[in-house]
Amino acid sequence: MAETIGARLQNLYMNTLSFHSELDEFIESTMVDKPQSQIIAF
Repeated sequence: MAETIGARLQNLYMNTLSFHSELDEFIESTMVDKPQSQIIAF
């Protein structure tokens, strides 16, 4: 049981990492040639 939970947590962690990297790339692509004041914090 513990191995199953550990595998799920590791899978969730990797999905979260990939999501954040994709989000960072998206934010960088949308910030090109825009002033800092237009960045929306969320």
